[in-house]
Amino acid sequence: MLRKKERDFEVTMEHLQADIDQLEGEKGELRDKIKDITKQTLFKQINEKMMMTSGGGSGGGGGAGPTSMGPSSIAVGVRVRKGGETVLFLAC
Repeated sequence: MLRKKERDFEVTMEHLQADIDQLEGEKGELRDKIKDITKQTLFKQINEKMMMTSGGGSGGGGGAGPTSMGPSSIAVGVRVRKGGETVLFLAC
């Protein structure tokens, strides 16, 4: 009877480990998707910002200061923190 319980325990542990492995794989896939979505959102925001500041919006041209902003006026950065977390940032 003890051997049967030991075998049942081993089988249960194997199933749990397989579940853990599967979940870790899914976690990695989800992280990759988040990175892709974050990058897409960032690039979309950059494009929108460039369109608005390069004359795409309404407004007169008589004010002081720049009326358009070129790509060199935007800084895009990526930081990788401990633990593999990636942070994208935009500075204008």
